[in-house]
Amino acid sequence: MSNIKKITIMKTYILTALIIAFLSVFSAQASNKGEIIYTNIEKTENGTIKEYILYNTITSQAIKKTTYSYDSDNNILSKIEYDWSSLYGWVNNQKHEYEYNDGLIIYVTHTRWDEKKNKWATRSEQMAYNYNTDGDFISTQKTNINNELITLR
Repeated sequence: MSNIKKITIMKTYILTALIIAFLSVFSAQASNKGEIIYTNIEKTENGTIKEYILYNTITSQAIKKTTYSYDSDNNILSKIEYDWSSLYGWVNNQKHEYEYNDGLIIYVTHTRWDEKKNKWATRSEQMAYNYNTDGDFISTQKTNINNELITLR
């Protein structure tokens, strides 16, 4: 099997798993509480942005929003989750950022929103994906990273 075919299968598998997990969580939440999901998909020259908003029809309030960004090759670049605040509007919750090498996911970085500092947390969890020379997936490795900027003098 060629590397291109393996890459396509791997991307399709990961993308499908993410979308199924996302929709199943939203559907499970929405099924009993008068909640519906609004979807917006915007295709641009640089890729696609998909936005899903969970809305409560009983209280007429938004609850949660998730935004996915894809590049022009349909590789997921980021997933950002927001919670609705009647005082502030959409408030960041957490994000996942994806990095690729030769079409294979090599890193997924998960960062939470720091409410006290009103910015993304300086510590993140990063999953590194390892492949053999044929491009076959081997393993993952989880690492905690510090996103603070270091100034050299």
